[in-house]
Amino acid sequence: MNRVQKLCALPIATLLLQSCGKEINSEASDGAGVFRPGITTLDINLESTIDRNTSRFSDEEVNPRLGLSKIPDSINVTEGNAGNFYSKLLFNVETNGDYEFYCLYRGGSALPNPSQSSQLIEFEKGLKYSFVSCFDQDNRDIGIELEDLENYTTPIDDNKKVKLVLVGGHPDLQTKANVNLRVEIK
Repeated sequence: MNRVQKLCALPIATLLLQSCGKEINSEASDGAGVFRPGITTLDINLESTIDRNTSRFSDEEVNPRLGLSKIPDSINVTEGNAGNFYSKLLFNVETNGDYEFYCLYRGGSALPNPSQSSQLIEFEKGLKYSFVSCFDQDNRDIGIELEDLENYTTPIDDNKKVKLVLVGGHPDLQTKANVNLRVEIK
């Protein structure tokens, strides 16, 4: 490959990498529109499922490498319904299951099992788990509020994971939810 071909291949490879959803950009904004060169931003998707028929829980965890993660304000339900049940997003999970802290999210419905046919408004409210607060392993509130999330990032330690756990969902439906984490890698 000659020099011109190499120079042309680099932008194409970068475009392919960005369009596949792995790396968003090589510069990240500090939230005030100021870009910080040398920081790569990744979007990482986590999914979790509760199957009431088989009593199976399927939680997904990921090690996004050493970096800073934004705490999302909600977790989307992609199948079933959250009702008024809870989900947790655990940060810095170790191999033995210990973790640094977790954020609690609650289904938006006032009912545990809203009907799509007769309680449509409540059913639609249950299509996401909304942020409540964050707690340490002893369930003490660590003081992160919804209005703090816009500018708050938490470090993800090397060799530790982030884990999504659905604590509950509509008792008559399989509930599946996912969350997109934005992680800055230095």
